Amino acid sequence: MFGTSKDKGGGFSAFKRYAVNVTKLVVAAEVGAFLITYGAYVKTNRDPEFRYKLLTGQYAQTGQLWLDGYYRLGELMDSSLQQRKHDIEYWRSTGKDV
Repeated sequence: MFGTSKDKGGGFSAFKRYAVNVTKLVVAAEVGAFLITYGAYVKTNRDPEFRYKLLTGQYAQTGQLWLDGYYRLGELMDSSLQQRKHDIEYWRSTGKDV
């Protein structure tokens, strides 16, 4: 698979190339997942309407889990931060059903 009998020691170099390619693929997947997650966090952090859509289930059950994690992370970083409370007050003031 990694070399033929004609290659003297070629199996190791073929395996090394394979390992390097797999490592590149894994790193690229990690970077892509990080960028997607960071982008979703920024959108969640800046847009109360997006948070409302997450709360009301317009993004399926996953949206509610993401929003709960967002609020928990904020409370973990700064316990005086009451983003959940501010969002509920904002949504009620705009006439949204909470």
